[in-house]
Amino acid sequence: MHLQNELHSSLKAIEIGLKSFQSDGERSHLAYMLTIMKASVLEKLDRNAEALQLVEETWENRGNYVWFSNGLLNLIQIRVELLNKMGLYEKAIPIAKEGLTFAKLDSNIDRIFELLSSLGEANAGIGKLQVAKLYYQKANELESKISRKSLAITTYTQLGKVYSRQGEWKMAETNLKHAVKIGDDDEYRLCKALTALGDLYYRREQYEKAYPVLEQAWKIAQKSTLDESACDILLLLSSVSKHLRSTEYTNYTDTLVDVLTLVRKEGGKIMTNFVNDPPME
Repeated sequence: MHLQNELHSSLKAIEIGLKSFQSDGERSHLAYMLTIMKASVLEKLDRNAEALQLVEETWENRGNYVWFSNGLLNLIQIRVELLNKMGLYEKAIPIAKEGLTFAKLDSNIDRIFELLSSLGEANAGIGKLQVAKLYYQKANELESKISRKSLAITTYTQLGKVYSRQGEWKMAETNLKHAVKIGDDDEYRLCKALTALGDLYYRREQYEKAYPVLEQAWKIAQKSTLDESACDILLLLSSVSKHLRSTEYTNYTDTLVDVLTLVRKEGGKIMTNFVNDPPME
C-alpha cells in the first residue's frame, strides 16, 4: 500500500477514535494522544496549516496534561517541526529550548535528540550556521543511545545541508552519504537524504553521480504524497537529464508539469529549495 493511502487510512481511524472520547471524560488523555497523532499525520500529508492550527489549539490547553510528560513532549516536538517547516524559525527556537529542558528532566533521550536536531534546523533557517552545526553535532553524540535509530537520518541530512551551504563539500557528502546508508528502515527520511545528496552532486556539476541518486529518490517519492519534495526531485532530474542528454528528459519534464498541475488543483503551494536557492557557480 502506498504511504499516501496509509496516511489517509490512519487519519480516518484517528478521527473515528476522537469521536469516541469526551474531552472531559476519565480517559480524556487518550483523546489528547490521538489529537497529537492527527497533527503528525496532517503534517506528513503536507496539510501544515491544519496541523499547526490543531497543535496551537491543543497547546492552549496543555496545562491539563502537564503530568503526562511524554504527551507534552510529543506536542512540543510536532509544534516545533511545523513551525520549522513553515519557516517560522524564530518562534520555533524558544519552544524547542523549553521542550529540551523538559526532555532532560524526563531523561527522554529520543526527544533530546529530536529537539537538538530541530534547534539545528531552526538556527540554520535564520542563517546561524555555526550554531546549527553545534546542535546537530550534539544530537549525533547521542546516536548510540536513541531507541528510534531512524531519527539520525534527518540529523545527518540537515548537517550535510549546512556543510553544503558553507561550501564544505567533502563534509557535506560524508554526512549525506551516511544519512542514506542508515536510511533503509525509513523511506520518508531516506527520500529526503537522497534528494539532498542528489542536489549536492548537481551543485557540483557531478551529473552522472546525481542521476542514479535522484532516480532512487523519485521511486520512493512516487509511493508517498505528491508534495514539494516530489517537485524538487523532478525538477532536479529534469535538469540533470538535460545536461546528460538523456532520453528520459522529456518524461521527467512532462511528469513535473503533471504533478504541478495536480498540486495546483488541490490548492497546494509549491516552494522548492531548488528554485529559491539556485545552484552555485
